[in-house]
Amino acid sequence: MALQSLFGNLFLAIQAKLATIPALRHIDHEYGQLEDYNTKDGKPPVSFPCVLIDIDQGTPSNTSDNSQLMVCSVILRIADAPHSGTGQSTPTTYKEKALNFYELEDTIHKALQGWEPGDEYNALIRSSTITERREDYIRVRQVRYTTGFDDYTTANTQTKVAATPNITGEHL
Repeated sequence: MALQSLFGNLFLAIQAKLATIPALRHIDHEYGQLEDYNTKDGKPPVSFPCVLIDIDQGTPSNTSDNSQLMVCSVILRIADAPHSGTGQSTPTTYKEKALNFYELEDTIHKALQGWEPGDEYNALIRSSTITERREDYIRVRQVRYTTGFDDYTTANTQTKVAATPNITGEHL
């Protein structure tokens, strides 16, 4: 059953697209999982590497008939827990394993850049990439994509009622 929410359907489409990338072990909605260490084993409740997806509502602009054009950001938190270093004396094979998150980010970008999640949505376009600064061992890259869609879900839902003036004798 399809959701009624354009944001919910956008999430599901992106999750399904990312599920085609074999290296990803966990794809979920962003709920702060990477900051949750209150689990039985003291680790965040995800499998690495993972992608956590959030959708920023963005900026709506009114069009006609009570509909809106919505431009929003899709925020991907790509996370991994590297097991080796990248120092200059580290053997190349270990460095490559430690830097594999860049390869994963590149694979994700190639899957999403220019991809249209459905007939209702514009293509995803990468708008920014940052590395999150963290105090733990987890490496997190935050990649934002922009998309837009016309939201007709509220079109023509308002009823216009003609006002009938009540004129009394004193106003005549």
